[in-house]
Amino acid sequence: MVKINVSSSLNSTDFTAQLHALGLNVYHYNNDMHVDGTPSQVSAGIALASTYNFKIGQDKDKGTAINLDRAKALVAPVLFNGNTYDADDYSVANLTATVAAFNAGVPIPSSFTWRTSDNQDIAMTLPQLISLAGAVLTSRLAAYKASWAAKAAL
Repeated sequence: MVKINVSSSLNSTDFTAQLHALGLNVYHYNNDMHVDGTPSQVSAGIALASTYNFKIGQDKDKGTAINLDRAKALVAPVLFNGNTYDADDYSVANLTATVAAFNAGVPIPSSFTWRTSDNQDIAMTLPQLISLAGAVLTSRLAAYKASWAAKAAL
C-alpha cells in the first residue's frame, strides 16, 4: 500500500483516472490517496505521482491502515438475494433517495428493477428494495464496528 499526499487545493480527478487506468485501486482518506495493486502497477503509479510532484510514502500508522481498510469495506459490493450490488457512496445515495421517494408516495413503475454490480436488471418491489438498503446499512455498520474493534486493540 502506498500513500500519496494530495494538496487539498489541487483537483486530482485526472490523476485518479490515470491511476485507475494503470489498474490501481484508489482510496481517498482525508487529503491522502492510498493506492494498491501489483508491484508493477504501484511502481507505475509512483512514477506518475512524481510527475505531479506529490509526496509519496508508505502507510506506517496503524490507525491509518485501519481507516483505509474501513474505507475499502464501505465501498465493497453487497450480496443480497443471490446478487451482488454496488455499495459505493454514489450507489448508496441513489438507493437511499429511491427508497425515500417511493416511501413518500412516488408511484413505483410496474416494471421497476435495480441494477446489480454486473449490470443485470433485477425486478424489485418496495419491500425488497428496503431490504437491500438494510443489507447495505448492515454491511456499512459491520465495517465501522470492525474498525472500532481494531483500533481498541491497538
